[in-house]
This record gives sequence, structure tokens and C-alpha cells, in this order.
Amino acid sequence: MTIMGPLITYTNLIWAEKSSQLDGQIVFVSCDFQIMAIDMKSLRLSQLTKTGTNLWATWSFDGKKIAFASVRGEHKREIYIMDADGRNEKRVIYTKNGDASDPHWGVGSLLYFETVVKGVLQENSIDLISGDMKVISSTGGSQLRQ
Repeated sequence: MTIMGPLITYTNLIWAEKSSQLDGQIVFVSCDFQIMAIDMKSLRLSQLTKTGTNLWATWSFDGKKIAFASVRGEHKREIYIMDADGRNEKRVIYTKNGDASDPHWGVGSLLYFETVVKGVLQENSIDLISGDMKVISSTGGSQLRQ
């Protein structure tokens, strides 16, 4: 196994453009776009997703959840969360006629992500407890719709 910056290879079958590390655990996307985790102490590799085209996997600060973007069915990329062991996957946003990407954790129950809706780039937040969504910044006048 080789680790070079954000690039990970394991027998040349797995790679990651972006990885997220927490306490010796690395979460990343494999070459077939599934989310994987590796424990750097035991070198145990786990596949956490089995469906979709998944990107931008990242740990929550407490290590209990993983946020990621995924293309599933007829939807464009949407933001999902799951437990650290891959269970309880849940789509947390729906971007009508848009495309969501790059989830990143905020303080408490906040999750930030980007969307492109009708050509307008937006930075958004969602409170994972209340479901409240906000547009933080936007390159235009279009608003995110749930």
C-alpha cells in the first residue's frame, strides 16, 4: 500500500482524489466509485457503499457519520450521510434540477455543501436535526429548493 498526499493505492486497484482521515481511519472513494474505509493500524479495508456513483466522502468531527455525494437512479448528485460502518444511508437534500457536491461538516448538526442550480453556484448549509436549509452564498439570484 502506498499513501501519497491525497492519492491512495492498494494493489493498484483503489484510488482517491480526496480522502478524509480521522484517528487512523481513512475514508475514500474507490476506482468503481464506492466508499471505502481503511484502518491504518490493522490495514483492514472495508467497502461501505454498494450502490451509486459516490464522491467526496468525509468524516464528521466525532467520527460517527460520513457525508458524501452520490448519483442514484435518475437523480443527479445529491448529498447523503451514513453511519461510520456504512449503515443507515440517508439522502439529506434534493436539489431540483441541480447538482450537489463537496459536503463538509460544520459545528454541531450543520453540514455544508455546494450546488449548481440552473448555472448558479451556491454554498449551502443544512441542519441535519431540523432539516433547515440555507443558501450561504450565491453567484446569482436562483434559490435552492427542497
